[in-house]
Amino acid sequence: MTQILMGRGDLYSDNDTELVGDGSHYSAQIGYLGRGSQTIDVNVVVNHYGKNTECEIDTSGALKDAAKKVFRGTIDFLRGGKKAVGNEEDTCLLLNKGVHSISVPLLLCKEDDVVGNHAASSGQVDPDMLFYLMSRGLSEDEARAMLVRGFVEPVSKALPLEYAVEMNNLINLELKGSLK
Repeated sequence: MTQILMGRGDLYSDNDTELVGDGSHYSAQIGYLGRGSQTIDVNVVVNHYGKNTECEIDTSGALKDAAKKVFRGTIDFLRGGKKAVGNEEDTCLLLNKGVHSISVPLLLCKEDDVVGNHAASSGQVDPDMLFYLMSRGLSEDEARAMLVRGFVEPVSKALPLEYAVEMNNLINLELKGSLK
């Protein structure tokens, strides 16, 4: 599943997946850009029933203005799901003060011999990185937009080229002149 959360108003995403067959696989790449007083609420649940199942949940994006993002990712290793592997990660770029990023990655386990990993990180734009990009001829707006595109790149790689280009154009438009 590839999902881009960019739009007007509050955005909600809820996905429940059951990995029942042995060797089943699920992958979710979710990108977002929150702005204004927008709330982005993402909930992903993956239940591992089958043996040798695997899931990968990656969310990444950026928040500006007074936007808020909540990510809830649940990977549940249920009885019968031996040798299952589950990974989840949420990465958020905080473009200014006043934004809120809440990440709740959760691993549940009722089976032995499984591997579960989770990670969450958020941080502001590194001034040294911004300076470096600007010293190469980019404006501050262009440099910030490039950093945001870098955060959502894992999602854009999963899109057909024409959609990835459109997503980059939307990011540039949304960020132009608004991050000073």
